[in-house]
Amino acid sequence: MRALNERDAAALIEAGGVPSDRRARREAQEIIEERGGKGLRVQEVRVEHDFGPDVGSAKLHARTREGGDVRETLTVTRESGEWHVSIFRNRPGDKPSSGTL
Repeated sequence: MRALNERDAAALIEAGGVPSDRRARREAQEIIEERGGKGLRVQEVRVEHDFGPDVGSAKLHARTREGGDVRETLTVTRESGEWHVSIFRNRPGDKPSSGTL
């Protein structure tokens, strides 16, 4: 959320666990233009290991600074002990996220 709220492409790339290549930087900018700077505050997170010990889903409920509700379900993956959010398209192991986050 911090990466989106602060419109920080580098932090978004890090959270996504993808290489900071040209494609990732371009996509991070697109994500930030669409979803960034809304003052999102997480209200609830539920993580389920529904695909095994290293892949799961995170169900998020957040509010915008104006009080609007945002709900999103994202895939999370663990690589070398670190968890990453699958938010980048066409990357190995990634699937597109759903919702409006």
